[in-house]
Formats: sequence, structure tokens, C-alpha cells
Amino acid sequence: MRCGTWWTRGCGRVELGSISHGPAGSDRPLGRVATFVDSAEERLHPFGAEDGSKVEVAMTSEPVPWVKTIVPEGAIDCYVNANPPQGGVSWDRTSHVFGSSQRLAPLDATGLITAMELAGIDRALLGPPPMGSTENPEEGYRWTLDAVQRYPERLKLSVRVDPRDGIAAVRRLESMVRNDGGAALRLVPALVGVPMSDRIYYALYAKCIELDIPVTVTVGMPAARVSSFIQHPRHLDDVCVFWPELTIVSTHGGHPWSDVLVGMMAQWPNLYHMLSAFAPRYYPPELIKYLNSSRGRSKVMFATDFPLMSFERAVQELPSCGISDAAWPNFLRHNAETIFWRST
Repeated sequence: MRCGTWWTRGCGRVELGSISHGPAGSDRPLGRVATFVDSAEERLHPFGAEDGSKVEVAMTSEPVPWVKTIVPEGAIDCYVNANPPQGGVSWDRTSHVFGSSQRLAPLDATGLITAMELAGIDRALLGPPPMGSTENPEEGYRWTLDAVQRYPERLKLSVRVDPRDGIAAVRRLESMVRNDGGAALRLVPALVGVPMSDRIYYALYAKCIELDIPVTVTVGMPAARVSSFIQHPRHLDDVCVFWPELTIVSTHGGHPWSDVLVGMMAQWPNLYHMLSAFAPRYYPPELIKYLNSSRGRSKVMFATDFPLMSFERAVQELPSCGISDAAWPNFLRHNAETIFWRST
């Protein structure tokens, strides 16, 4: 065993222990995964404690066996945020949800790969620190690019531009894809202030089609206190109508309109979803039901929103979220390979 330091909101700690059962209805062994030591289970978050203290977390060097019994190569996490050592990332805008406005504990590239390995995660789509969360966005992007270039077999680059910058945003997107290897454009409409169907995005959508990259778009009520309806899934309808060649991957669950999101995915062949920013125990049941169906099995994929959601916690809670045995391989890996790793 070896120890690593993770931030928590309280005095709890976690350690890796033995779990004997795999996903519900399965006899697969879970192996060693993160378990909560104290009774305050909901205290665990990768956040600084209110008193600024740190907590030791025991970690094993063994991969999580049950993930690799389903997909021997390991899972793919489609939504990971860079959290560079230059101070970490601030989540002040979501402190009313998570109970802390502290910076997340920073992690270098090697530490990120190690954390993935411990959770049985083989690859990740890595994006720069969230908009407004770091004092120097360009420095955060350079760190993200360097991490991807150091571990090209494990990481792909998700890029972000501000559509309000007009043609400059289009040129920057093209440069980041052609020169830096960007594999997807990440959009968060609530931070832009206009819905995804607005014409402000149109030039970027056209460029994504030209560059043959998918666009990921956050849907659902945001944690930050900004207008929620900007991210209503109904705005996806116009995008799918006008841009049938654009591969669109919605993110973050679509709550409280997950049923609308499911209807949109059933309607449009170019629309997908990644279950990011949700602890698996809180996955919207409408999306799990759709994932378990023959129509939805190729449409939904695994993601965490790390470091906001830790790899360990996600892996620990996945077995009890109701995903069927038939859906696991697509959810954990194959759908992401098809969408984000299709050129490799």
C-alpha cells in the first residue's frame, strides 16, 4: 500500500479495501476499491477542508479488477479537467452545491495517469481548467497540452474557445486541432450566456464538421447560479436539424430534463451523451433505462468530471447504478472509442 494526499471537506478519510461483488446481478469480483472509513460518507470530495487541512488516503498499486474483466483494456473517461500544480482549480461558483469554495488539490500529469490506473481507467479526454476557474487560462491550456503530449497513448485533448470571439474563435479552434491534436470542442452554454442553438455557435459547428471532430455540450441545470434554461436539452433539437453531419455529445446528465434528452437521442442519430458530473448513485434513471435498451446501448458513455468527481468514487459506486451486463462494455469503453478515438 502507498499513501496519497486528497482534500476533503471534513475530517473523514478513505482507504482501499476488498469488495467481493461486481455489478448488480454479476458474480465478477470488484477487487480493491476506495471505501469510506468514517460514517460521514457524503463528506468525501476532492476539496480543501474548511480549516485548510489535508487527509491521507491509502491507495493500492493494483488496478480495479472488475472494470478490466468487462473491458480488459480498461475504461475510458470522456470528461476530465486539468488541475495543474500551479495552485489547483477554484470552484467558487459551485460552492453552494458542494459546500466549499476552496481550490481542488492540484495534480501533475504523472499523478493523473496514476490515479487513472488505480481506478482501471485506460484513457481520458482531457480538457483545460474550466472557464473562470484559473487566473491564467493560457497557462492552464499549455499545461493540458503538455500532459497530452507526454502521454499520447492515454490522453486526448478536448479544447475550448469562446464563441463570442467570432472568427478569432474559429481560427483558434482550427489551430488547436491541426497543430495541437485537439480531438473535441467543449462548450458550456451557461458560461457563454446563450443557448447552444444560437447562431453565435454556427461557425464553430461548421468548422467542427470540416475538421471531423465532435462537439461536447453541457445540458441540464448548472451548479453555478446562472440561467438554467440556457442549457435545456430542447435546444439540441435545432442543432441536430441544421447540422446533421455534426457529432454532438451532450454532457452532465440533463437534469431535471433527462427525459427530454432521452427523446432527443432517440430522434437524432448524431446525438450522444456522457454521464459526467454525477456520482453514479445519482445517475438519472431515464438515462440508465435508455442505456440498457437496444436503442440506447450505443449512445451513452462513462465520464466523471474529474477532479470534481474522483475516479475512485465513480468506480466504487458504478456497480450499484443499475446498468445491465449487456450495456457495460459499450458504456465503459466502446462508445467512447467510436466517437473520440475513431481516427486511431
